[in-house]
Amino acid sequence: MMSRDLEEGELRESPVIAADVPQRKKRRLENSMSPFIDTDDVSSIVDDITRYATLMLMSKKPFLTQEEGTYERIKLIGQGTFGEVYQACRLSDGVMVALKKIRMEEHNNFPITAIREFQTLKRLKHPHILGLIDMCYKDSDGKRDFYMVSHFCNHDLAGILTKPELKMEPHIVKTLIHHLFLGLAHLHKNGFIHRDFKSANILLSADGYLKLADFGLVRDTRTAPNKVFTSNVVTMWYRPPEILLGTKSYTSAIDLWGAGCIISEFWTRIPIFPGKTEAHQLALIARCCGTISPKTMPGCDELPYFDNLKGALEQGPPTLLQKMRLIIPNVYAVELISQLLVLDPERRLTAAEALEHRYFHSEPLPLENVEDFVQNLKGNYFGINTAYMSDINCGLQKGERRGIGNGQLYDRIY
Repeated sequence: MMSRDLEEGELRESPVIAADVPQRKKRRLENSMSPFIDTDDVSSIVDDITRYATLMLMSKKPFLTQEEGTYERIKLIGQGTFGEVYQACRLSDGVMVALKKIRMEEHNNFPITAIREFQTLKRLKHPHILGLIDMCYKDSDGKRDFYMVSHFCNHDLAGILTKPELKMEPHIVKTLIHHLFLGLAHLHKNGFIHRDFKSANILLSADGYLKLADFGLVRDTRTAPNKVFTSNVVTMWYRPPEILLGTKSYTSAIDLWGAGCIISEFWTRIPIFPGKTEAHQLALIARCCGTISPKTMPGCDELPYFDNLKGALEQGPPTLLQKMRLIIPNVYAVELISQLLVLDPERRLTAAEALEHRYFHSEPLPLENVEDFVQNLKGNYFGINTAYMSDINCGLQKGERRGIGNGQLYDRIY
């Protein structure tokens, strides 16, 4: 079966749906592939998709397309707890795609993270969010492997920023940062928090558009009871102080802290808070952003880990502006970063507010895309994504584990 992109608001008929499945009164949900979704009850979306995925697993019939004979894998370009990502070619038209293999849980259960990512990508069509083209499977040795098929991007931001010899003109930097906030603003406007916002999860396409990717930890805040979430989120180097101190009541402001860290890397070319443990991470943040106390971060003394980590929080006055002015020539860029790396999450800029910052309304103005810049890049730039680097990102020493078995990598916690 030939694969093609789903149009806006389109539902695709799937032979997976069994005839004896009870049908409910339902309406079409924009950008959704699942015919089970009832838009009158948004909180049922995850349950509906879980049921849909279960039927998909139980079915012996094709779902959308079959990977074998439809896509040809070229090479492995990334791997982690989520599974593996391959560059592949769609044989029907020669288009390059990315195949993200979904790592199944025990007893062949479909992971909730994959279900959330699947649902999010179908609801968030935007030029600066990686698009989901299709889903497919491949049967091998009595086992069924599932893949998400998305547009292939030649580079990720981590791969580009870790190459100091790769020079970027001010208008290129500004355009990429502008793209970042356009995608993030759309995500937050629709009620989602990314929860793993880092340079390795931001891609750059061949036509010069930056795209947010890797939505395995995404959360729809509208379906969360009492707005309480897990605190086991965000790669440690990009983790905001409220998460490090154990809060479970957080907002999209956690993504804006990550944005501040990422923007800084356009000039530093290395992560600005490379902590080795949670305590070390907080100490690095406090040295730069000032002592973490109820005065600078109201309510922090009531968070679960405050007393245990108190020694790391007292580091004197903030030095962020002073340090950034030494390496960033644009005063408006320094100002933007300083308004994102704020200890109090209530005082951080939102993504929509960041788009209105004078950094983006001063010369040189951001471009529509950076296609000319991308065309001059030779090869593919992808950041390091190994088990060792992932362990460091999670605050682990080499060889230590967080209790995730079966040979998985450890770049994030579900």
